[in-house]
Amino acid sequence: MIRVKRAAAGTCAAVLMMAGLYLSTAGPAEAAPVRYKCKAYFQLDKLGRPEAYSECWRSRRGKALNQHRAKIVCEQVQGAREHVVQWTLYGDWAAPKKTSTVRCGFKNFLMGGGVETRRK
Repeated sequence: MIRVKRAAAGTCAAVLMMAGLYLSTAGPAEAAPVRYKCKAYFQLDKLGRPEAYSECWRSRRGKALNQHRAKIVCEQVQGAREHVVQWTLYGDWAAPKKTSTVRCGFKNFLMGGGVETRRK
């Protein structure tokens, strides 16, 4: 009976020692990345120019990102024969809880836009 107790105690000690060794060699757990959901908004500024701004907020279903920026597509009618020129403008990169803004010039029409995101 004493031999069985000693064998059981030795086995338990070996198992606990191996578990402790495993836990001590495991690195620190990395925190889960923070997820954000972003959206672009469009409006006319005080002078009548098309403007876009983007915002990001925390969301469980969003994606991990470090920066975002607003994107706007503008069209302008130019020249005597009235040809259309289209270009895409981008706002500055901003942190997730900050706002990124971009606007077209005068006599421009808003054609579209959105939000661009990146993760470093």
